[in-house]
Amino acid sequence: MPWNPIQSLIPYAAGKYGFTTSLKAIEVCHEFRRLAPKYLPGESEDNIVPRSYKEKVLTVDAADSSWAQTLQLHQYRILEEINKKYGREVISRIKIVTA
Repeated sequence: MPWNPIQSLIPYAAGKYGFTTSLKAIEVCHEFRRLAPKYLPGESEDNIVPRSYKEKVLTVDAADSSWAQTLQLHQYRILEEINKKYGREVISRIKIVTA
């Protein structure tokens, strides 16, 4: 019997047990965290954190107005790259919330 990587089983299990939406939210938030340092300066991982993903809107916490403005300047490139990765529009907009 051949081995299947766990990553190939997760989407199947998500559909079977009804947590597909939660899995998609985790994937989108993870992808944001992976891409943010590419477009945002230095300590962005600590100051800009994805909060939630629902109905194609990714909500992101910014530590202060300065970080919110920095994300505002680069949000469309991040949004575009995430959608490109999935081959369709998974994010229609990024909502920025300051703490």
